[in-house]
Amino acid sequence: MEELFKKVFNNKFIRKLIFQFVSQPNGYKYDDIHSLSWICSNGYFGLAYDKLKFNKHQLTERFGMLNLFELLTQMDSTQSASQLLKYLLTEHDFDINKESTGNNDNDNGNDNHNNEEEIIRNRRNQFFTCLPSLDYMTDNCSLEDILLLESVIPNDLLSNVTSTDALDKAPLNPNPLNRHSIVKHLLNNRNEGCSFRILINSMAINDLELLKYIIEKNKQNFNEIVILNSKITTTMTMEFEEAETIIGKCIRNLNIELLEYVLNEFPKFGFDFSQINWFTMIEHSLQCISPSLNTHSQTRHVFFGDKINKDKVLLMIKYIVENKVTEKDRQLLSVRIKNLDLLLNSFLFCIMNSLIDILDYLINQSKLITLPIDKQQLSQCFYYQYLYSISFESLEFCHKNGIDIWDFKNNGSFSINDLQSFKFVKQNNLLNKFSISCNDMECVKYIFENFNSAIDIDSILIESAAFGEISILIYLSQVIDRSNFTEELAHVALKEKKLDVIRFLYHELAIEIDLSYLLIVASASNDIDAVIMIFQEFKLDPSLITQDFLTACCLKPQGLHLFKYLYSICPQEKKPTIPISTLNNCIKLKLWNTIDWLLDNIFSNTNINTNTNTNTNTNTNTNTNTNTNTNTNTNTNINININNNKVIDCGISNLRIVKKLIENGFTFSKKSFNNCFENVKVLEYIHNHFPKQECTTEAIDLASRHDCYNSVKFLLDNRNEGYDMAIQFCLTRGWFEIIELLRSTQRYKDLHNPCIPQKQPLYFNQIDQIISINSSMMLSIVIKENGDIKLPITGQQITNAIKKSGHLSIFHQLLNISKDITPSILNQCLIISISYNRIHIINYLRNKLSSYNKI
Repeated sequence: MEELFKKVFNNKFIRKLIFQFVSQPNGYKYDDIHSLSWICSNGYFGLAYDKLKFNKHQLTERFGMLNLFELLTQMDSTQSASQLLKYLLTEHDFDINKESTGNNDNDNGNDNHNNEEEIIRNRRNQFFTCLPSLDYMTDNCSLEDILLLESVIPNDLLSNVTSTDALDKAPLNPNPLNRHSIVKHLLNNRNEGCSFRILINSMAINDLELLKYIIEKNKQNFNEIVILNSKITTTMTMEFEEAETIIGKCIRNLNIELLEYVLNEFPKFGFDFSQINWFTMIEHSLQCISPSLNTHSQTRHVFFGDKINKDKVLLMIKYIVENKVTEKDRQLLSVRIKNLDLLLNSFLFCIMNSLIDILDYLINQSKLITLPIDKQQLSQCFYYQYLYSISFESLEFCHKNGIDIWDFKNNGSFSINDLQSFKFVKQNNLLNKFSISCNDMECVKYIFENFNSAIDIDSILIESAAFGEISILIYLSQVIDRSNFTEELAHVALKEKKLDVIRFLYHELAIEIDLSYLLIVASASNDIDAVIMIFQEFKLDPSLITQDFLTACCLKPQGLHLFKYLYSICPQEKKPTIPISTLNNCIKLKLWNTIDWLLDNIFSNTNINTNTNTNTNTNTNTNTNTNTNTNTNTNTNINININNNKVIDCGISNLRIVKKLIENGFTFSKKSFNNCFENVKVLEYIHNHFPKQECTTEAIDLASRHDCYNSVKFLLDNRNEGYDMAIQFCLTRGWFEIIELLRSTQRYKDLHNPCIPQKQPLYFNQIDQIISINSSMMLSIVIKENGDIKLPITGQQITNAIKKSGHLSIFHQLLNISKDITPSILNQCLIISISYNRIHIINYLRNKLSSYNKI
């Protein structure tokens, strides 16, 4: 480690890079980080663990359901995620000493240690079963994480919130070892089962071994699903992707063995691949190549990758052509224009990527593409706005095979940019068929010596400017008319940060450049070097800097240095005023360093007092010229009046900045206080400093919506505005702890007053969203809130519970509380369950329907 440290810091480049990174503005230090929401949403789970275990006093919020969701869905992002999960399952006290536990089943106070442990255990169980923890974890965690969860959370509770999704998603786990071990564990130790989705996911990640294991272990269940489906419909209901999409995913793995296995085994379970268009599949095999766009010359350059993949693509295409494309397909090529277009697209793609072996196979061996190719048909395959860069290999192949596909001026065209291609074009008299673009000095000289008037000068100039080739520009300035050098070259160079090119154009060639426009572009990209060059070297007048322009620079994430420079060079008598709205916008963007500078240099109380004293002296000493005094006061007071309107109109989470704002005379609007929910210490500070601070019911609603428990508790204890939609927000997100807090309020009691008639059952409108978040706990809360009232649950809602969640507990609760459950609705549910392969719900429904003799 010591030797590695020396090697790193002895390298000047790496050392400079490291120090640049750690010194970036608007960063956060350990002691300045207080928000668990920010920590978890950014995946810093090691930091969350350290804060919770050792420095909980630094956090403004407790660990809530939103934080748990972030953790469970990002378990693979860092090893420390497992460490935090273990801490939560075995050590975390869930802050039970900081809350009223009156709503817990075993709440006998905290005096008894055993009772306290039981309360913690109940709270932990609630946390990890309010949302489907296991469903969220399997595609990104390790087997050890799952075993730990199962060892701590009782199985009956965990089963209530686990569906076929847990097993279906497990093959998508990026770690092959985790993937196999989790699938095997779930198949052998849990009862939720899986759907056909698991087959598609195993195939998509190119894991043939796992796919074979899953089919072998589930063959009986899968066959039973097919048999049940045959009793209901004549064709398997494909509730997943189209068959062609499934095979396309398989083909993009470039695994012929996997493709053969899928084509042989999947139809046994109702998958119908008989209508696959295999010409589309040829395109899918070529989609392993990712084209990239060179924006300088609007030329599309495409790069294939390594030779191994190239060989695999060729093998896959050969397999498709020789085993799947029938003689009838070949005969219909000329009739089915769509299929011909697909083939020509593939052909064009191969040309652009220099896939000579595949080109040769498609033309000379498979005979799928016959010569001569219809140029009009092929021209329709071009993307209109691009030139396509063609390599020497493709150029030579096409010419030798008599393929004349050049010069589609209305649709697109090919460009050449290497010396070998230029020589070939000259030798075969093909120059008029191509566009020319290059940024190599040797190529440029060859072009001008041999091609003369046929040259696309603009393209070469733009390429040279974009790549900063000063030597080429100097050479061109000597051999072509200087009128070809336009302002556009400066714009291209600025975009690529080639400032030497701009200097050359401006100083050496005296090109007229709109410096104001150049300044706007440079500022938009936060290029302070270019901005300094424009003002210091090109002598742009600083008085042209406007308020809007300064404000835009100020609001950039890393724009403080640029803003300070521009503000400093503005003439004092014409220095633009920075409005309060700029400060508000900086607060919204959390640009703390920028806010500090604005408060110290522009919105400071000290600056205002100094201006006021100056005015007073002027009035005292100059009694004779009243008009002059009036003008002086008016001009000076412009800044004072704007600065005195010091109202913050947005939420803020940084307590240090809040204190600084108040020190400089700022107050906070209703909207601002409502939106300060992220940091309860900010709410406390503003509330205590401004006893008459106003807010609305939106304060608790917003805090509830974002799972800010401490903020909700503070507002309930210290404010009287109440809430409006807070419980509804919590129900649709799973924030059960906040619901417990809200139950103690007068608003809650009013809602449950039996003397007040209700238009409809309480929280009925939230049921659809509760189903979508898969929370049986939230559904049970709605049921409990309505007592013995049967709810008008629709058949659509019940079937959605099967489609969207597949959790037996949710489905069971909906059936129990519904007013009208008929055999026809149950039969419909059975059909949906079969289509979605929810085997545990199928078994439940079969027992339910047995009394009606429907199965």
